[in-house]
Amino acid sequence: MRANSSLLFGTTAVLIALNYPLGALALRGMSPFLLILLRFGATAVIAWVAVAALRSALPQGSTWWHAAGAGVLVQGAQFLGAYWAMSHGVGAGVTALMIAMNPVLVTILSGVISRRREPALVYLAVAIAMVAVVLACLPRILRDPSLGSGVFAALIALVGLAVGSVWQGRTLQGVSPVSFTAIGVTASLPFAGVLLLMNDEYVAPGATTWVLLAAVTIVGLLGTTAYAAYIGRAGARRASIVFAIIPALAAIGSWAMLGEPLDLAIGAALVLGCAACVIDVVASRRVTGS
Repeated sequence: MRANSSLLFGTTAVLIALNYPLGALALRGMSPFLLILLRFGATAVIAWVAVAALRSALPQGSTWWHAAGAGVLVQGAQFLGAYWAMSHGVGAGVTALMIAMNPVLVTILSGVISRRREPALVYLAVAIAMVAVVLACLPRILRDPSLGSGVFAALIALVGLAVGSVWQGRTLQGVSPVSFTAIGVTASLPFAGVLLLMNDEYVAPGATTWVLLAAVTIVGLLGTTAYAAYIGRAGARRASIVFAIIPALAAIGSWAMLGEPLDLAIGAALVLGCAACVIDVVASRRVTGS
């Protein structure tokens, strides 16, 4: 069981981190809302086919509203905000940094909602995670201080992901992660369509644009489904700690794909991110006695 959880943790981290440089590359050839609309449309078709083939558990009764609401936040708010930010001057690494504050916000939200204090080690893990994500991308923020309204869009993405994750963890325990992904992208399609109509669209000619769209769609589908599965297994608070290591991984991917430079801060962020994850696991095992 622990081995499966570790594999799911690593898979989730790599897929989500890979989405940032891939998304930045795709945005060079397509406007953000058109990219999201096409991605969500393709993801919805694939996900609903998977739901039918796997006979995945669907919500029952009023749980459908919870699935749609949480799905719009996790899928729509997160990716509409993140992609708009990256297309308006916020680099992939900086966007990853801001959204990686997810464990901090989830811990706060979970504590307020449940009125339960976490073990001291949990707060230590969250604090280390904050240092890790700042170290991963702070040099890029200092080199690019004029981020403008893109920062606000990234904050919307962060809040959407955190609130949606907590919502999912508290109300959708019996719903398959594949079903949750299918519902989330489907419910987010109208929002992407409205935003597309309100903004200019463009598509660069050539096959590369469509190959990148396909890559972003597949990686995004797998990443969000893996994260939903991890929330279902570990809970929103514990699952969110995966974002401690995502900015460093995203920075490595941005170096390989976009030519963004690496520095010693990335290495330190990787070490601290891993330390935060280990501490969080130890704290969780002490609480559960496993």
